[in-house]
Amino acid sequence: MKTTDYLNEAFKRSGAKSKAKFAEMLGVNRSAITMYESGERVMDDYVAAQIADMLKVETMVIIAQANIEREKDETRRDYWKRKSELALRTAACIALAATLFIFSGDVETPFATAAYAGWVSGNTNYGGFDECRPSY
Repeated sequence: MKTTDYLNEAFKRSGAKSKAKFAEMLGVNRSAITMYESGERVMDDYVAAQIADMLKVETMVIIAQANIEREKDETRRDYWKRKSELALRTAACIALAATLFIFSGDVETPFATAAYAGWVSGNTNYGGFDECRPSY
């Protein structure tokens, strides 16, 4: 998703009656919102983090996307793409581990324990969940 997509979704969920009120919620002026929407400007990391909080999305996903859109240097843009992918995988793995824990009903079940241990250590090469392993 582009930052404009996140911005529009956050506006819908914010309950703000106007873009001016939404801008006030984010601590920016109305013209900043207009520039974000038009692509003339990309939100800074602080605004990206606030949008992530509103959407209940992993913060680094939106910060990385903003940096991907803002960055002119290809090497740096690739860095932010890797950060974004890692943040998405990490969030997915945490959700998987939480789901396993919830449905197991017992933290000591072997797979839930292995999922948590793998997440903590970064070693998640088990049970077909290789996508949970961080790649740096």
